Amino acid sequence: MNYSSVHKFTSQIPAFAGVTFVLRKQSEARRAQLRLMTAESQNRIRNLVSESQKLKAQPEESRDVVRIAAITDEIETEVIQGLNPVWLKWGVKSIQGLFLKDDDNPEAEPVAIETPEQLVANGPSELMVEILGTLKALAGMSEDEIKNYALPSTSGAQTDGSVRNTSASVAESVVSSAPETAHDSTAS
Repeated sequence: MNYSSVHKFTSQIPAFAGVTFVLRKQSEARRAQLRLMTAESQNRIRNLVSESQKLKAQPEESRDVVRIAAITDEIETEVIQGLNPVWLKWGVKSIQGLFLKDDDNPEAEPVAIETPEQLVANGPSELMVEILGTLKALAGMSEDEIKNYALPSTSGAQTDGSVRNTSASVAESVVSSAPETAHDSTAS
């Protein structure tokens, strides 16, 4: 049986047409690694949520709404600066077709963004959100669900009856160097 350790997706965001991202498949060992890598941020978020819930449980007239808003900001910051970069570095193997233009030097050649580290440092947030959504969706899917992930959902239906695919679609599956003896179940 052939086993591919990655899935390749094409961005569904029109501004990033032609950009593909290769995501590592998730194994039990990789999931355990992710839990360890995110433990500190997750714990901080849990503590902040607990503090916020206690404040929200107080009578409305004595509630510290400023602190509740500050906690909300702290949680968002922890997700953006703590959790999201870990997920991207853990799950993205490579990016193709994405280039960073130097706005200060229009004569300079655009630089390719090809690694998760480059994506986290300089990538467009809209694309990172799409990749994170795909990674997190794959985290709870079976191989058959992953294979069918590219199919348009009924939630993509427009009011005129046309259908729009609103999720990243499988471009292809990259097969390992093992000899071909079985059908790759992740190929689209």
